Amino acid sequence: MIRSWRGALLGVVLAVPLASGPGPAAAAAAIAPRYAIVELSTPAGYTSAGNGINNAGVVVGTVTNPSGLPRATRWSPSGAATDLGLLPGGSVSVANGVNDAGQATGSADRTSGGFAYPVRWSAAGAIQDLGGPTTNRLGTGSAIDPAGRVAGGQRPADSQGDPFGILYGVDATPTELGTAFGLARGINGYGQVVGGPGYVWRAGVATSLPNLPGGTGTVAYAINNDGHVVGTGSVAGGAGTHAVRWRGGTVTDIGTVDGARRTASTTAARSSASVCATGCSGRTS
Repeated sequence: MIRSWRGALLGVVLAVPLASGPGPAAAAAAIAPRYAIVELSTPAGYTSAGNGINNAGVVVGTVTNPSGLPRATRWSPSGAATDLGLLPGGSVSVANGVNDAGQATGSADRTSGGFAYPVRWSAAGAIQDLGGPTTNRLGTGSAIDPAGRVAGGQRPADSQGDPFGILYGVDATPTELGTAFGLARGINGYGQVVGGPGYVWRAGVATSLPNLPGGTGTVAYAINNDGHVVGTGSVAGGAGTHAVRWRGGTVTDIGTVDGARRTASTTAARSSASVCATGCSGRTS
């Protein structure tokens, strides 16, 4: 069975449901659909999930067979599917993120039914094991930057506890963020990495992200090239968890929809800055 710690699936497409009201015309006038839904190719009897999308509309995620075994899959903007395959000897794989070059990251097991390890796929679909030689260091790749650096993480060598954050370089060299920093979930073109408990890390320097007033915890999921971060934060008095945004060190409660107690924000707004083709330098906060 594959082990994955991704907090939430990225919503690839959204639709606004028609509101109930006095009649169809009034309802349509009140709330018009804001998005077109494109169904991604999935074999009959299988299920699928989209976990990441790039600026060209390429989607990555999984297609799961009737036996419950997921396979990492990449869909073209038209919805055509490509199986990204497995590690040698493995039986399952999951893709979580894709960059504009078509490189993807996620996790895959090394033996059928075994633990999952972070992996990276080239634009041509070749899979690379990023997990290192220690058998028990299971983990995952969460996001991938324009240069191909992967934000993710693995458990300690004794496989006890949750995975902690790791940045995998273009050459696959792992840089451990420190045991105080949980799974890295997002990365931008400047090498800024985010995760939970809420933090921003770059080049060995980490900044903790503030809680909501009265809240007790946060998780950061994504950061854009302007340094804007999105994630979740607990609300004072145990009133649930809300989607939040951090900008310039200030946290903003994005709120909920229709009175829901919990919401999640898992992808950063597209930066107004240009996407870097081979990685960026210069941004420090």
